[in-house]
Amino acid sequence: MIFGIVVWLLLSACVGVYARNKEFSFITHFFGSLILSPVIGFIATLLSNPNLEKAEKVRIKAENLKKCDSCAELIKAEAKICKHCQAPQ
Repeated sequence: MIFGIVVWLLLSACVGVYARNKEFSFITHFFGSLILSPVIGFIATLLSNPNLEKAEKVRIKAENLKKCDSCAELIKAEAKICKHCQAPQ
């Protein structure tokens, strides 16, 4: 009985970590998996699209990037000309 509960908790935590890697909330997916089932939680997370807007914001901050005003592609913050559209920054 105890072993089953521990495995259920660990699998739910794995679903939460997988969700966090896709830029979703760890807590929401962890508790959803805990209540429903880790298998259902994993499938739901697998089928959902990652939060690209949040991932882009994290990447901009981590890699010191900015969006080009003309084409909206990510470029280095120090760039004077966009490497994608050649627009001056």
